Amino acid sequence: MTLPLLESGAYTFSWYAVPTLLVSLIILSIGGFVLKQNIKSQVNQAFFLLCVSLFVWLTGYSWIYLLDREDIALNVYRHYTFLGVAFIGFCVYLFSVLWLKLWQQQKYFVISSCLFSFLIYVAAWTTDLVVPSIDQYFWGFYSHYGPLGVLFFAAFVVFFFIAFFNFAYRLKHPIPSVQKSQITAVLISFCVALTGAMDFLPKMVHVEMYPFGYISALLWILIMAYAIVKYKVMDIQTVIHKTLLWITTSVVFLAPIAVVSYFSWNWMSQLSAGWFSFLVFGFIVAFLPYVRFIQPYIDQWFERRSWNLNQVIKQFNDELIYLKTIEDLSNHILQTIKRTVYPEDLDLLLWDEQGKESLLFMSDAKANKVDVRNFNDFFHFLESHDAVILFEYVEIDPRLESIREPARKYFSETNSQVCVPIVLNEKLIGTISLRRKANLKTYSREEIRFLSDLRGSATIAISNSLRLIAMQANLRRWNEELEKQVDERTKELKEAQGKLIQAEKLATIGTLAGGVAHEINNPLAAILTNAQMLLSEKMDPSSMESLQLIEEAAERCRVIVQQLMKYSRKSQPGDVFESIDVNQISEQTLAFLQYQLEQDNVRIVKKLEASSRVAGNANELSQVLTNLILNARDALRNRQNAAIEIRTFDLESQTIIEIEDNGEGIPESNISKIFDPFFTTKDVGKGTGLGLSIVQGIVEKYHGKINVRSVVGSGTVMQVFLANSKSYVA
Repeated sequence: MTLPLLESGAYTFSWYAVPTLLVSLIILSIGGFVLKQNIKSQVNQAFFLLCVSLFVWLTGYSWIYLLDREDIALNVYRHYTFLGVAFIGFCVYLFSVLWLKLWQQQKYFVISSCLFSFLIYVAAWTTDLVVPSIDQYFWGFYSHYGPLGVLFFAAFVVFFFIAFFNFAYRLKHPIPSVQKSQITAVLISFCVALTGAMDFLPKMVHVEMYPFGYISALLWILIMAYAIVKYKVMDIQTVIHKTLLWITTSVVFLAPIAVVSYFSWNWMSQLSAGWFSFLVFGFIVAFLPYVRFIQPYIDQWFERRSWNLNQVIKQFNDELIYLKTIEDLSNHILQTIKRTVYPEDLDLLLWDEQGKESLLFMSDAKANKVDVRNFNDFFHFLESHDAVILFEYVEIDPRLESIREPARKYFSETNSQVCVPIVLNEKLIGTISLRRKANLKTYSREEIRFLSDLRGSATIAISNSLRLIAMQANLRRWNEELEKQVDERTKELKEAQGKLIQAEKLATIGTLAGGVAHEINNPLAAILTNAQMLLSEKMDPSSMESLQLIEEAAERCRVIVQQLMKYSRKSQPGDVFESIDVNQISEQTLAFLQYQLEQDNVRIVKKLEASSRVAGNANELSQVLTNLILNARDALRNRQNAAIEIRTFDLESQTIIEIEDNGEGIPESNISKIFDPFFTTKDVGKGTGLGLSIVQGIVEKYHGKINVRSVVGSGTVMQVFLANSKSYVA
């Protein structure tokens, strides 16, 4: 069994269905366009619902106009068409509440109106009280309202008037000029929409008045869409522009065909269907060359301003190659814009990488530095969106909702009407700000597009110029740093040369000291021998006491001389490592340095607990301890309660020697340098910086290591790790 709606005999073609269908598709497209601009906006969502309701209403009537059976037409209206009609008034009212932010004040009435619309639709579906019948007119079937239908029409009008009142009431309050123009446009659209209410007259009484409400609805929706997305006015103007271009082209193409068809209709109507189709196709093919000839003139007439601006951009690009400095480039950009779109004034703002200080180029003045940190939020928005912003749309552009106040501040303090961001690789490098136009008109769609196109070439040119400036600055800085480093290295080499000379002097002194000690050793032996011989004879007590003092002094000198000879002896390449008692070496070294330490009031604390012996050279190990103890002494200059503690102990297969002082400590920045040759913190002539370097070399020769722990103001601990003789492998 075939459904009545699917029966081929239920339909007949009607030209009256075509315009309503086309308008319904246009209205739905407009609703989708508005929703796409800000899909999260409740206002845009409400407008889209209104467009959907109108779409259902108009497509429903297109459907009915094509039907040839009254019963089917009545069912289509009740179940489908009236669904759109029932919710049009509610959507209009909801739209006004959401746009004007009146939800809290009118939410209960909104809910009630929605419930009423739903119930009236259910009543139309289930009873004959809303739409009891359908009438036949010259344009097709048309619904006839019953008692509840009349009530619905009254409610429909009430919804419109309440929405109208909401907008009119808000218009009386102080609001931004842009919002005032928006609301004014909406009120005008409502007046246009009310003319469509005449469509209800044939529904009340049988009168042959063609329902032209779809035309009113289209104009109404177009005006409202313009008001909602006025910040997208350039896009809307583009759509209108292209539409007019298409209509003009179509008229130019169809007009000659229509004229020929009109005068030859009688003859053409007598042709068979095949010859008629062939003739129509021939007409179209014949007129195609005509359209191709006339089309460029139509395009040029509609796009004459855009064409002129494109020529300006082409000339602008050609002249860029002759500009070398950022000043010349900035002046070229500003002058091109000024003589093309005629702003009263404009400026170009470029900033450094830190964004703290920026160069401001004016159209008739040199660049000066300005602070732009107050506009950082607005600049971050420009960087992420990369779009030309007009001051008149700041209040209504939903993209600016989160930074509306910084945007107002920017346009207010710069006295600008248009802000053109200069963005390269998602990084904002500057802005172009235009004041109002000299003729006080608003900037047109073509001019905004021109600014957007011109900034593309300007961005690349500015980026290249800034990169060149940065490269030149870096080159100058590198040259300065290189010269500075050369001076520093030259100074260090001179200091190292001086230290080498000093070290050579010390080495010579050490050699001389060894020779002198050897020469002194023989006379001391003679003095000591003769003193001992005289002591063996009987003498008076006072002479004996003097001889004993001579013996003790000579013995002490002999010990010192022998230690000096031993310390100054150079290690030979063939020296054989021996098993050494670190405690004994420590005692001998302290005995050698005891006099110096006493003179400097340094207290010595010994904790010699190592039981293992180490493999090495006793003279070299003594040299290690001597250097470390003397460094500790130097760190104790002018310190109260100065003390040096020497500790030896065993740890697994190692013997550890620790020398700790309570001196001034070593800064952390110097700890990594103290073993470098010639590094010293002592005054000139007080040290060569070779002591710790020599110490490290000796310890590493024993496959040991040396560590440092130091706290500034508390002291330093030097640790020497040596393998004991049992575990040492040469």
